[in-house]
Amino acid sequence: MAVSKITFKERGPGVQTDSYDYKQEFQGALKRTESLGIDVPPADHYAACYRSDKNINRLVAGLSEVYGSISPRKFLGQCLNIHHQLKPLVDDCFKVKSYYTVGYVRRAGQDMFKITEADIAELLTSGMQGTTLNYHAWLTLPSMEIIDLTLPTVSAVIKNNSNDLGGIIANNPNHLNEKLKLKFKPVIVGQDFLNKIGALEKFEPMLICDVKK
Repeated sequence: MAVSKITFKERGPGVQTDSYDYKQEFQGALKRTESLGIDVPPADHYAACYRSDKNINRLVAGLSEVYGSISPRKFLGQCLNIHHQLKPLVDDCFKVKSYYTVGYVRRAGQDMFKITEADIAELLTSGMQGTTLNYHAWLTLPSMEIIDLTLPTVSAVIKNNSNDLGGIIANNPNHLNEKLKLKFKPVIVGQDFLNKIGALEKFEPMLICDVKK
């Protein structure tokens, strides 16, 4: 499965936007994470843009070694796992410490993989059951740009559309909303969530733990 990038140019002047702002959503997720007793990674500094052709091409090259060995159907229910395991690769490619982010996606008014505060509370109480979770995750850079390594492939499998298999999203989420009406809705920030629900003991190796940087 080849890896491809899905990016969009910066918006020009005069583009109409709605009230969605990813940074505000992310800060709300930080507060929610702390209120639920989950350790919050420090996120009081918001840096400039990290997205560049050089960094993204480096990531695509690294992922090409990984995705070729994984069946697209293996992505289903593994978004949290894959982003956890590939976070070191992303951090190395962009030379930052990204924020592991759990949430859901809203496209054209429809929610995909929605996870609520009640769902989080239940997971914290009962723990993760089985080896998959039908929720979504991605990585947020300190610039509030996002790296999503699974959504295009998962959507392609669900819709039986091979065009987006292996696609990754690397962009400013505000621009994704403007271009595609695609909103990323962060709910929880940080990998301590995975520890709290016992996920690290149940995640499958996925053959990607020894990715060469």
